[in-house]
Amino acid sequence: MSGTRRFSNEALSNEALSNEVLSNEIHDSDSRMRSLLRHLCSALLIISFVLLLPIGPFLLSLASGKSKYARDYFGTLRRAVTHLRELLAKRAITRYFNSLWRESDNEDVTMGGHCNRCGACCLNRKCIFLEQTGEKEYACGIYGTTLRKFTNCGPYPQSQFDIELYNCPTYYVIRNIPVRSYPEGMATPAPIRKSR
Repeated sequence: MSGTRRFSNEALSNEALSNEVLSNEIHDSDSRMRSLLRHLCSALLIISFVLLLPIGPFLLSLASGKSKYARDYFGTLRRAVTHLRELLAKRAITRYFNSLWRESDNEDVTMGGHCNRCGACCLNRKCIFLEQTGEKEYACGIYGTTLRKFTNCGPYPQSQFDIELYNCPTYYVIRNIPVRSYPEGMATPAPIRKSR
C-alpha cells in the first residue's frame, strides 16, 4: 500500500515538474517570438524612415501643421539624418516597441521628479522636433499634436536606464516597497523592536 502511495506521489511530482518545464518552454518561446517581432518592426520602421527621407520634410510639415520643415528642405533633411542616427545610437526604436508592448521588468519602481526643459531626453537635443525657447530651455515642437501620440516621448522616463542614458538632472527612481495586507480578523504582527 505504501509503495503504491509513494509511486503515485512520485508520478504526481514528475507530472508537476513536466508541466512546469512545458510552461517555461512556452514562455521562452513566446518571449523569443515577441523579441523577433520587436526587431522586425524596428527594422521595418528604420527602412521606412530611410525610404521616405526624400519626401520627409513635406510629410513632417503635413503631420505637424508647420510649414517650416518643407520651407527649409535641405536643413530638415540634415536634421532628419541626425535624428535617425541618434535613434539608432540610443536604441530608441527598440525601446519604443518595448513601451508599446509593456515589456519592462521595472514594475516595482515609480518615477519621480519633473521636466526642467533641458532637452537632454530629446535624443540629446538632436530630435528634429526640438525647438529652443530660451538660452538653456527647449520645448517639443509637436507637443499637443496627433503626431506626438506616435512617439515614445510621453512616458519618459520609464526606468533608471532612461535617466542614465540621457543624464537627466531632475528625474529619479522611487523603489516601491510591497505592503502586506492581512485578512480581516487576523492580527497583524507587532513591529520588531530593537533591544538596547
